[in-house]
Amino acid sequence: MSGAGTMLWKEWREQYWRGRPTGMFWAGVGTGLFFEALGALLGTFSLGEAAADFGVTAAAWGLVASLGTFAAMAGALAPLSTVVDAVAGERERHTLETLLAGPLRDREILWGKAGAQVLYAAAVAGIAASAGGIVAFAFFGGQALLPVAVLMPAAVLAGALAAAFFVALAILVSLRAPTVKSGQQRLGFAFMPFMFIPLLFVFVGGAALGGLPPPLLLGLAVGVPFLFLVVVALVVTLLIVRFRRRVLMAP
Repeated sequence: MSGAGTMLWKEWREQYWRGRPTGMFWAGVGTGLFFEALGALLGTFSLGEAAADFGVTAAAWGLVASLGTFAAMAGALAPLSTVVDAVAGERERHTLETLLAGPLRDREILWGKAGAQVLYAAAVAGIAASAGGIVAFAFFGGQALLPVAVLMPAAVLAGALAAAFFVALAILVSLRAPTVKSGQQRLGFAFMPFMFIPLLFVFVGGAALGGLPPPLLLGLAVGVPFLFLVVVALVVTLLIVRFRRRVLMAP
């Protein structure tokens, strides 16, 4: 196993899977399922209008798009409760010095720590998206097959990409945070606006998206995550530059 793989397994085992799913793992899954239940509840308000105006197929696309957005958001936000611990927690427990004195290189430590968080985000988004697909099939039956097959994988990808963005920012904050509490306080103020994106989508854009033709919806579902990938790459590049032993050990 590579150095990054060893670090990833260490982080995954300590945070999420000590022989079986930990409470933290189930907390993220529970949040994702709650988001999907909320998305289903809010989405039903626009189903009748969308079906009457644009047809049942368009309504199915609109509902799945709403549920997929909630699944992506659940995955993106899932690591925020633990990612600060990846660096600030090591510093607070006085284990950071031991880790940095080992044979792993800076980038192996970074990729392992960040990779465990993004893997967790993808797992939460995948479980939430699966639940959303079941809801869509319950409402529309076979009419939901194509929307679920197209939009739910895109939602998982979008959730993982957004998580990579948030994880990179959170680790950047943690580089100099003396404690987990102080790091989480800084993140709380920075990420609070993102909590309102799903609600804004459902109340403002859900019905409108339901009326778009499927090819355009497909283009949005695929194109937006890849455009966001450019932003993620910029933030990750900054993190790579900053993630150095001399920065981590600075008082």
